[in-house]
Amino acid sequence: MTDLEKVLEYLGQGTKRVLHIKNAQLSKAYLFGANLSRADLSLADLSLADLSRANLSGAVLSKANLSKADFGRADLSEADLCKSDLSEADLSGANLNGADLTWAILTGANLNDVTLIDAYLTEANLTGARLCRANLSGADLNESNLTGATLIDANLNNANLIDALLIDANLTNSTIDEIIVNQDWIEKLKVWNCKGLEDFESVYKVVEKEDYYSEKIWVVVKKVSPELPEKNN
Repeated sequence: MTDLEKVLEYLGQGTKRVLHIKNAQLSKAYLFGANLSRADLSLADLSLADLSRANLSGAVLSKANLSKADFGRADLSEADLCKSDLSEADLSGANLNGADLTWAILTGANLNDVTLIDAYLTEANLTGARLCRANLSGADLNESNLTGATLIDANLNNANLIDALLIDANLTNSTIDEIIVNQDWIEKLKVWNCKGLEDFESVYKVVEKEDYYSEKIWVVVKKVSPELPEKNN
């Protein structure tokens, strides 16, 4: 029985047991809308597979080959995608809230309209990724590589961008209040050539705060415009 046949048999049984197939060979598999919640598919080859609208919440896909796979509008919330290869994958509209994408490869991936609230993207490679209208609020992007990434209209509120690389990134119309950054972030922006942040220094400033654990952090906040004096009639 092939790995795909095992998956299809599992889906046909409708049981509540959790699927475990490590190193599964599922390249180009058609699994549209499949319920694979909490499935263990670590080290699987799902390259070019169709998993659009699939339920992969809580699934384990660590170190899996997911390159060029279609995850459009899939539910990957709380999924373990640590060290997975998602290069050129289509994740548009997918739910990745709370997902672990630490060390994941997302070069050239389509992440438009994705939700990555409180997701872990530490040291993830997002070079050239498309993240238009993506919700990254509370996401941990510490040491991630966003070189050439498109983040137009993205929500980065409360995201951690410490040591993240944003060379030639496009942040036009992005929401970036209260993001956690390095103290010298404004100076870095000047050499990164980020689009959409040309007037950043006139609108925002970096201030020192304390986090939940009373540790010192630096955050980006909007400058308060001085109140205009009232005109005398």
